Formats: sequence, structure tokens, C-alpha cells
Amino acid sequence: MPSSITLIFTVALKNELPTDWLRQHSFPVCSLAAAHSGYLNSLTSLHHQGVLFLITGVGLKNSKKAAQWIQQNLNPLFVVNLGGAGTTKRRQGWIFPDIISSDSPNDPTLSPSKPPLALCNPLQYGGELRSFPRPVLNSPGNAKACDYDYADMEAYAQAKQFHGSSIKFTVIKYITDYCNSNSPRDYQLSLSALQNSIKTLLKPLTTRQEETISVIIPVHNRQNWIPESIQSVIEQTYPAYEIIVVDDGSDDKLEEAIQAFTGKIKLIRHPQNKGVSAARNTGAKAATGDWLAFLDSDDRWHAKKLASQVNYLKQNPYFLAVQCNEIWIRNNVRVNAHKHHKKPQGWIWQQSLKQCFITPSALLMKKDIFFLLGGFDENILACEDYDLWLRLSRLCPVGLLSFDGVIKYGGHDDQLSLRHPAMDRFRVYALLKALRHERDPTYQQALLEILVKKLNILTLGAQKRQQEKTVTAYEALLHTLQNDKSSFSYSLDSFTWLLTPLPAKN
Repeated sequence: MPSSITLIFTVALKNELPTDWLRQHSFPVCSLAAAHSGYLNSLTSLHHQGVLFLITGVGLKNSKKAAQWIQQNLNPLFVVNLGGAGTTKRRQGWIFPDIISSDSPNDPTLSPSKPPLALCNPLQYGGELRSFPRPVLNSPGNAKACDYDYADMEAYAQAKQFHGSSIKFTVIKYITDYCNSNSPRDYQLSLSALQNSIKTLLKPLTTRQEETISVIIPVHNRQNWIPESIQSVIEQTYPAYEIIVVDDGSDDKLEEAIQAFTGKIKLIRHPQNKGVSAARNTGAKAATGDWLAFLDSDDRWHAKKLASQVNYLKQNPYFLAVQCNEIWIRNNVRVNAHKHHKKPQGWIWQQSLKQCFITPSALLMKKDIFFLLGGFDENILACEDYDLWLRLSRLCPVGLLSFDGVIKYGGHDDQLSLRHPAMDRFRVYALLKALRHERDPTYQQALLEILVKKLNILTLGAQKRQQEKTVTAYEALLHTLQNDKSSFSYSLDSFTWLLTPLPAKN
């Protein structure tokens, strides 16, 4: 069974799919029975590109069986339920409901994940999709029609099966009828439009275009380091679309250091030092490429770093962020980064709570996603990447190349990690931000648990340093989190004290 299938589209009936078109683009289409018979063993990674279209059969029972088989045998990153649906509204085209429910009053409502790729067709967001055991034909004036917005027969079974698992479930439905006596006829008449619309919807998976990459290098007083960083970008076998160097208020001889690169880089200056977050954001705003790659001014890239990531995206076109592994050089001695910092891949939000597993210099991400997330938080003096990666990994999976594409140098005096004691206080602030916006109880609980753990560690550290006021503040925050659920909606202004420098004693 191919373990490289990471995106599965489920559909109830074969006639809802443009099967010939899909196979022309090397996407396998099979029924659950064919999958049981070993059809997938014949696939190669180059053939299926990590994608499978699975025909489940009609109804909740068939849908549940398909979901169970997927979970037990493939365990992909995404499952997207496509197909037709009825509506009680006068709407057409594709819809993405924010609630999925069943006809049983004992079943809880569920929320689907966001679509895993940039879809070409505009989606109508919002509304409730209810799954029924049989087709719904509401009579005119039936009050039940007001209880939901859309109706199908399969989505809830899959949503329930994948809920709480590592598989992110999305449902995208095409309106084929209006849940009335004309629905059977309207459904048949809509099949051709549905098939053609699927072709357009999936265009991002079939279009192969050259990726334009803007490389952003923030720098502050690193005249001795940055020439090699820039040179490592210029030597890429997949050329960067542009190299943007953001001088964050340097007062050394930076201009002399980069003079040799005149005409090869775009230089932007901050009159005063604003911090690495502001510098990266400035570079991102000036970028004209479709993808962003950040490079710290004391890091270097392997010559095939960008080429390897672009090739990964061609094979996995639904990823919006991919990173590579790295080599660490600390005080001129190589450190085993894979042993001490083994990176996970896919949906890494849970692992990212404990430790920052994404390195800015190793990541390539879609520019649209960067701005959707709001960029780096310029108020956070350090661990600003931990904050952004929490938001990124909550929204989408992160791909990983085993390739060592970055060389990181540590141990020098100007590293941010050496400037600020009790670094976890910045992470606590980032976690409080995440908790303030989180609506899923499971994720809220995970955030609370890591917050309590980090605050207890910070409290012990402050006690050892006789920082009495800081101890009191940590303890008050702990008490609030553990006893007042309404604290989730507090203004973040209440926690800005976490971002201020700590004195030796207070």
C-alpha cells in the first residue's frame, strides 16, 4: 500500500467525477472495492503525485466504511469530500460549510478544516451541512427546511470518523438541487456542470508553472557575515526571483560589505533598529514573488536548497509551506542537529507547542499565507518565529525534506537567544495569543496544558533570582488560566508585561 498518498478526495458516485480527465492528469480513481483488492499497490509515487480519488458509494454506512479504511490503511494528511449537495437557499456553485451535522439529535456538530489548497473556484463560506440517511425532499413551507442550509448523505460520517485524528477533513460541495420534488431531475441535469467545475476547482493540482521566490535577508550589524549569506543565494541552482536585504538600522560598515552585490540585490533601510520581525515583514511587503524564503544573515544555504524545495512542491502541489533539514555549527564545532532537533512533518501543531521545529532560514512558504497569518509579530522581541509557526501549523501542514539545505552558525555574541533571559515568557505570550483565538475545545486544552507547564518553570526561575514581582505576576496568570475560562477572551494588552526585559532583581 503506497504510504506517499497524502491527499484523498472522496466522492459518493463515479458519475460525479470527470474520470477520463483525472486519469489524463495521472490521478488514480478507484472504488473502495478496488482499493480492497489491491489496486493501489500498482501505483508509483510519480504516477499518483500523492493524490487519490476514492469512490465511497452512497449513504452514511458506505461513507463510514470508506473513512475507516482510509484511516487504517493510508492515514493521509487530508481527506476532502467532494460531490453534489442540496440546498434550502437559492445558491449555486461550490460551498464550504463551517458546520457539519447529522440527522441524529445525539450527534454533536463538527467543524471541517480549511481546504488544503488554493482553489480556483470561489467558495461560498459558512452555513450548516446536514447529512441524512436518505435523500431529502422538503415540501413547500416545510419548517424543517429552515434547520439547515445544505443537505447530503455522506459528509458527516467521514467528519465524525476523522474528528480528533491526525487526518484533517474538509467538505466542499457543489449545489445540484434545492431539496424539493425536482431534486432527482435537477441532480442529473447538474452532473455535467459538476464535472466541469471539478476540473476548474482542481486546476492548482494540474498547472505546473515556474515558482517565483523572493528571498528576504534581515540584517543588523553583521557586516562580516552577510556577504557569504548573499553569495549562497546567488549560487542557487534554482535562481531566486529577487533578493531583498533589509538593513535594520545598522551602524557598522554594512554598505561596504554588500557593495559587491550592487545590481543583484534590492536594499531597503530602516533608519532605526526595529527588530528582526519588522525587518522580515518589510521585506515581505516589498516582495513581488509568489513564495517567500527567509535567510538569517548569519546562515548559509546549500546550492540546491531552493531547487529541492521547488521539486518537492511539484510533487506535492497542495503544500503551502515546506522546510528542509539543517547543519548546525556552534563555536566552530558541528552539532548533530538531527539528534537534538529532529523535525516532524505534516500537521505539526501539537509538537510545535513544546518546541519550535521550524527554522526561518529553512522554510519556503506561499506569500499569500504569510499575509493571511499576519506576518511576524513585531511586539515580540524573541521567539517571534515560534509565534508565527504556531499560527501556520494550525492552518496547514508543513512539508519536510530530509535534505540538509541550511548551515546555521551559533555561539556568537549577537544572537537573540543570548540577549534575553527567561525566553519562555515570549512563548507564553504567543500561546496566550493562540488561546485567545482558539475555538476548538481540544486545542484549547492542549494550549492550557503547555501554558501551565511553562509558567511553572518560569515561576521557579524567577524565585531563584529573587524576582518577587515577577513571581507574583506569573502566579496570578496561572490562577486566572486555571480558574477562569472567560480569560480566553481577555485583551492581550493585559499580558504585554511578558514582553518587557526582566531585571536581575525586583
